Amino acid sequence: MSKDCMSNTKELSDEKPSKSDLWDIIKRYDSYIATINFKSGLITTFNFGIFAGLLLKASDLLPDSGFYMWAIAINLVLIALFSLLSVIFVMNSIKPKLKSSEKLKPTSVIFFGSVAEYEREDYLKKFESMDANSFLEDISGQVHEVARITKSKFNSLDKATTSTKVNLFLLLILFILIVFDTLGVTLCQS
Repeated sequence: MSKDCMSNTKELSDEKPSKSDLWDIIKRYDSYIATINFKSGLITTFNFGIFAGLLLKASDLLPDSGFYMWAIAINLVLIALFSLLSVIFVMNSIKPKLKSSEKLKPTSVIFFGSVAEYEREDYLKKFESMDANSFLEDISGQVHEVARITKSKFNSLDKATTSTKVNLFLLLILFILIVFDTLGVTLCQS
């Protein structure tokens, strides 16, 4: 490695993180959150579509009697439940519950919940009176808070996605049951 490359590497590794680095981290988390929100919209639309479609067509899908009537009815109930469960997980991802946001005192000059609690003049005074270390501490706290929000949203979205995958499997079973019933295939004697 050339001396220039080695000296540049050494210079970079000796630098401490700056306020700018922390802002970049927050921006990165914000892009993750935007992605989660988009995926949440897709999952919600998909599951409500399934739920509404089955609600409208349930009577047309059910045979008059026999094994298939019960198998399809149970399957329809499970699909409806998993659709609703997935939407509940999406709703949890939209508004994650965090302990630190419950202690709402106007102390941060960055967190919107704290900023909104200030009167305009008080906020300006608080902002102007902050020293560099206090501001760095505030930004660091915000990075941590946004990371927790992001993690909570990812966890809820993961549960919603898993519920939706189960729903797809149940839809496949529903399709097979309807085809078998239509073709007259007997799985169980009633």
